[in-house]
Amino acid sequence: MPWQFIEYPAAKMMCALRGPRVYLLLMISMLMMTASSQSLWALEFESGVAASYWRYQESSGAVTGLTQTPFHSSGSGYGLSAKLALLTAIDDDWRFSSTVSGMLPINSLSETWALPNASVQKNQLAIEQGDVRMDLLRCFEPVCLGLWGSYRSQLQKRQQFYINGVLQPNGLIEESVQTAWAGLSLQSESEEHLLLSLDIGVPVWVKTTNTNAPGISWHTKKGAVVDVKLDWPTPWRLGGAGVLVNVAYHYQVLGGELVQGALWPKNHFQQLTLGLDLRW
Repeated sequence: MPWQFIEYPAAKMMCALRGPRVYLLLMISMLMMTASSQSLWALEFESGVAASYWRYQESSGAVTGLTQTPFHSSGSGYGLSAKLALLTAIDDDWRFSSTVSGMLPINSLSETWALPNASVQKNQLAIEQGDVRMDLLRCFEPVCLGLWGSYRSQLQKRQQFYINGVLQPNGLIEESVQTAWAGLSLQSESEEHLLLSLDIGVPVWVKTTNTNAPGISWHTKKGAVVDVKLDWPTPWRLGGAGVLVNVAYHYQVLGGELVQGALWPKNHFQQLTLGLDLRW
């Protein structure tokens, strides 16, 4: 955590993040081109909400620019997510989708650090994030293969720092991690219409800043992401929309870069989500 974040107001989380503006414009233009194509035969709209449990961990490795003693941290919390998506079947074989989503913290939970000299730091940690994503799939029933790309802006807020039980005068520290991802997607649908999805990807652009290290940014592209999701289209309908239940697991690893004596530690972000979607 010796690092920074650019704060985006929650009201702008879904559509006003700096980087996602470019992706939103690209998404809109692609949808307009798709809608004007004569081969278009199906267009669906999807919205959903989900409850998330997340876990965030950092580690310095053997040596950092701040100390010769390694440190590590662990924190967890809960979030509430919302999403909007457009699903396009271009023809019998090709499918395109675009999704905008965001997560806000339900609460702020404790993060614990094992620091040098056997010191223990505890602080409050809250995470919020926004995502823009596009997928292009080629289907060979019942399996679909394709490519995906996304942009994520994640904001971490830390405050109320205690070291060995003593309150520290740090105030609020914010860290911003902006990442563009690209990867491969595999989907398989069963006879019962259960849809299992597996995504793997790597970062293609990264920018991390921290209010505790002004003027410094980290850009290492070392990292990976894995997503596993199971969708179940229930027999229920609500207001003419189909009801889907889904469960998803997300794992992401980034970081491990030293810039001007300041370290962005290697970090692991895991997220378990249970969601409810409506599809028209």
